[in-house]
Amino acid sequence: MTQLNEEHFELHDANKAKRYPEQKIKKARDTLRKILKVYHYESGESNISKDVVTELESLVGYLK
Repeated sequence: MTQLNEEHFELHDANKAKRYPEQKIKKARDTLRKILKVYHYESGESNISKDVVTELESLVGYLK
């Protein structure tokens, strides 16, 4: 069984801190995709202008 010593917790905290920005980026990307899906791709009417859609798609691509 792994010993839960100070070194273990420091490594755990370092890994958690490293993943946090990645998780924030993933959340932002997923939110933008959901906005595009709901208000543009699946909507029967035009809720978002073409320019806004283009910029949102660019942001999603940038966040990959």
